[in-house]
Amino acid sequence: MSPNYDAMAEQATVFESAMAQSSWTRPTVATMLTGVNPLRHGVNRGNDSLGDEWQMLPELLQELGYATAFFTANGQVQSKFGFDQGFDEFWFKNRAPADALVDHALGWMDGLREESPDKPFFIMILSIEPHDGYEPVEPFRGRFAGDVGGGDIGTVKFMQQLRFKKRPSSPDLVRQLLQLYEGEVAWSDYEFGRFRRNLDERDVDPAIVVIADHGEEFGEHGHFGHLNLHREAMHIPFLVRLPGQTAGRRVERPVQQADLLPTLVDLAGGNANDVDGQSLVPLLNGEDMRSSRPIVSASFKSGAELQLPPFYSLVLDRWKLIWAKRPGTQSTILLFDRVSDPEELVDLAGEQPELARRLLRVLQEEIEILENKGGADSVEVTIDEETRRQLEALGYVD
Repeated sequence: MSPNYDAMAEQATVFESAMAQSSWTRPTVATMLTGVNPLRHGVNRGNDSLGDEWQMLPELLQELGYATAFFTANGQVQSKFGFDQGFDEFWFKNRAPADALVDHALGWMDGLREESPDKPFFIMILSIEPHDGYEPVEPFRGRFAGDVGGGDIGTVKFMQQLRFKKRPSSPDLVRQLLQLYEGEVAWSDYEFGRFRRNLDERDVDPAIVVIADHGEEFGEHGHFGHLNLHREAMHIPFLVRLPGQTAGRRVERPVQQADLLPTLVDLAGGNANDVDGQSLVPLLNGEDMRSSRPIVSASFKSGAELQLPPFYSLVLDRWKLIWAKRPGTQSTILLFDRVSDPEELVDLAGEQPELARRLLRVLQEEIEILENKGGADSVEVTIDEETRRQLEALGYVD
């Protein structure tokens, strides 16, 4: 299904416990580009945009002499929401296929090398595969989902109906959706392999990072899409291959999306200040970073048909705590052992109430620390009709 990603993993550092900072795209990409938790950058709801007070990853790299470019197919990540800040080149087309992103990225790189052959560069590519709707092109659909029934199975509209309980689920339906999903993963993998082959043909060997904004839910814990803070939405791939690296290694220590910015700035020879993440370069170099740290995530999703409370989660050592913050005494606390129960199926909060209370106190203290650190306020923008159509095409507007 993913031979090209697998081949890179054999030569890269694979962070086996990488955590998203939220369950949807806009806050997580904002965290990757600012290095701070969503509780600080404030991009958490549908009208939120990054403020220009943040010094973002491309700006830090520009100060170190880098040319910067971003190619995105996700309507949650466009200039309207502040994501073009600091990029020399910013290209966006909603739901553009992965091959278009690869072609534009290679074209930009070729132009830069022709004009300034010695200038270092940073390219960021945000593809839409395998985000729902799941509609892989041929030959990937036939290869992985050839027996999936006709109709609109897997489309954005279909997934919206599943998400809002307007269509029944079944084990066979989940099987078909997973086949479509695998087809999209294979499609993404093929284009990633084509991108790497083109780098090899150009004798370019940069540091390469593969990281996701969030995962996808296929009925686990009763949800479809990416609504809550369970493992299926929050446990993400995070791989880093350094130039010339041929030996892979695997790291179990939990890491987070906020670590991306300080890691890349460190690799480029700079320092990142006032961020919530930490550089993973020592781990990339095979050093041992034993000290544990709490990893906090949050989600504030709601809509006309989707009224969810604020969700917070804490990962600390082997434990995962999820806190649904409702008014009064109705808050929900879930506790999971990530080692013995990686799928988060057995809630231990009732069996270990003292541990659950202790971890909740840690989570609440971390939330307070993050909120007191301060940061630039998000900017509320008006969602025009064109942007609304783009977000509807991603399944985000109900």
